[in-house]
Amino acid sequence: MPKLPVISGVQFAKALLKLGYQITNRRGDHLVLTFRETDPSSSLTVPLHKELKKGTLSTLIKRNEEISGVSRDRLMELLG
Repeated sequence: MPKLPVISGVQFAKALLKLGYQITNRRGDHLVLTFRETDPSSSLTVPLHKELKKGTLSTLIKRNEEISGVSRDRLMELLG
């Protein structure tokens, strides 16, 4: 398994947009992105920090895989 990159919340959000997510809300310094507009459980909240903590990034990657079915490896390619 490849090592997690050091990325910002904006970089992660851009990768999700490439996968088909849409920005549905902004709460302070967090973006809410939804994969399937009709399913409220298909959303991710991404902190817009300059650098995401490893645990936060790992959780977001796992949650994305549950929602969209896109593998960690494919997402890592988009982040690369």
